Amino acid sequence: MTSSKAADYYNALAETTSIEAMADNEDNQWVLRSLKNNDKDFSRLRLCSLDGSDYRELDDADGDYFPGSCEELGWLGHFAKKSAHLKEFLMYESNIFKKCSEESVDRFFEDLGKCSHIKKMDFSY
Repeated sequence: MTSSKAADYYNALAETTSIEAMADNEDNQWVLRSLKNNDKDFSRLRLCSLDGSDYRELDDADGDYFPGSCEELGWLGHFAKKSAHLKEFLMYESNIFKKCSEESVDRFFEDLGKCSHIKKMDFSY
C-alpha cells in the first residue's frame, strides 16, 4: 500500500474504528487514545519490544508502545503525525519491529517525520 493510500485508509477508518479494535495491548490503547485526542500531557513516545517488556521501568512506562502488527504500527504513525504535543521519541531494545513488514516500518517513520514538534530522539538497544 502506498503512503497516500495508507493515509486514506487510516483517515477513512479513524472515526469509526474503536481504539480497542486498533490495538490489543492496553498500553498501546492508552497511547493511541492519547495521540488521537491530542492530549496535551502526552509528550513522550517510546517504542518497545514485547520481548523485553518485563524489564522496563514501570515508573517511566507512560507512552510505551509495543507494535504487535503492521496494523498497530500504522495506527501509531497515523495519530503520531497529527500530534501537536509529542516532543520526545525513543526506541528501547531490539526486535521492536519483528512482527511488522518493512513497508509498514518505512511508512511509520515517514509519518513520524511529519510530526514537526519532536525535539528529542533516543535509540537504546
